Amino acid sequence: MNFNIITINPNFFKSPFKNGLIYKAIKKKIINIKLINLKKFLNKNDSYEDKIYGGGAGLLFKPEPLYLSINSIKKCNFNSLVVYLSPQGNIVNDNIIKKMLNYDSLIFICGRYNGIDQRIIDNYIDIELSIGDYIISCGEISTLVIIDMLVRKIPGVLNNIKSCKFDSFYYLNKLLGFP
Repeated sequence: MNFNIITINPNFFKSPFKNGLIYKAIKKKIINIKLINLKKFLNKNDSYEDKIYGGGAGLLFKPEPLYLSINSIKKCNFNSLVVYLSPQGNIVNDNIIKKMLNYDSLIFICGRYNGIDQRIIDNYIDIELSIGDYIISCGEISTLVIIDMLVRKIPGVLNNIKSCKFDSFYYLNKLLGFP
């Protein structure tokens, strides 16, 4: 499975991808992670951020660099799901994670500020997800959470795939694990 992450801060992922189950999956070549720096899709003196045209305080990501970065990935990954992590998205759950595992490639857009241009959401995003009803500083954090949720369900990552069938929230629809 290929994970493509569009971000303005690729360095955020250096430590998390060198530890734990994600590192194990990378090392076993079960997953491939590509970090795409959104800044590389800008003209020399251009910026990736813009004001909110609908009003309000804050900034958002411009559509042009996002469009270019998404299309550059889709050229090589035809069966891709484009995922945008935002507070407005559907709250992720186990059923959504299982559906995401049906794709060969996932493209994650890590937003910041007040998000991304609505035209990108309307025309290029396949699924908009949230990790909960709260605000965090960047989409990189929520992307990492989603990738961790996915990786542990991929056969060959855990020593025994049956282990995740007894996880909290999964086994017999109970909310907590065994005592």
